[in-house]
Amino acid sequence: MTAMPAKTEKPRVSACTRAIHSAEHALKMSKAKPEAIAGAWQHIQAAKQARSKHMSDACKSEAAAATKMSNMM
Repeated sequence: MTAMPAKTEKPRVSACTRAIHSAEHALKMSKAKPEAIAGAWQHIQAAKQARSKHMSDACKSEAAAATKMSNMM
């Protein structure tokens, strides 16, 4: 018999972290006004702080606000 290869597990990424990454990506692709981009980065920073304090809902809402701002033209 041949040995089965060991399963490689991907590290779990929280919904909050996924939301932050999504917001950062949207912001990098954004053609929004500089003021909107600056505001979106502030929301991302707030989301990262909420994540470190284990405030999942606050983190997701801040990241969503950043994504919304990055889509403003």
